[in-house]
Amino acid sequence: VVSITVTNPASARGAVTPTVSGTGNKLIAEQAMSTAVLGGTATWTKLLVAQSDTAVNNANTITFTLAPSQTLQAGQTITIAGLTGSLTTSAAQLPLKGDAATRFAVSGTTSTA
Repeated sequence: VVSITVTNPASARGAVTPTVSGTGNKLIAEQAMSTAVLGGTATWTKLLVAQSDTAVNNANTITFTLAPSQTLQAGQTITIAGLTGSLTTSAAQLPLKGDAATRFAVSGTTSTA
């Protein structure tokens, strides 16, 4: 792990995604880093998803680990989309579970910070 200190831009702008590569006797192809930086708008510093079971017809707990670059304010909405193909009806209200569940209000199919 290495770090650098820079001065952010004087005005808000879109974030940039740095890349990394390696040269010398062992070439490593250029690849985009996982997070954009130097932007004036909030980004996600951590976005992870994991599942508890992959067997057909079994219950499967899907766990999301999210970390925004700025503090969420009361009333903000986080939307997780694209979870298609399960046997759970899309109209169902899915209760939030886990350590951070009490930080959110659930209404219908929407959970609000």
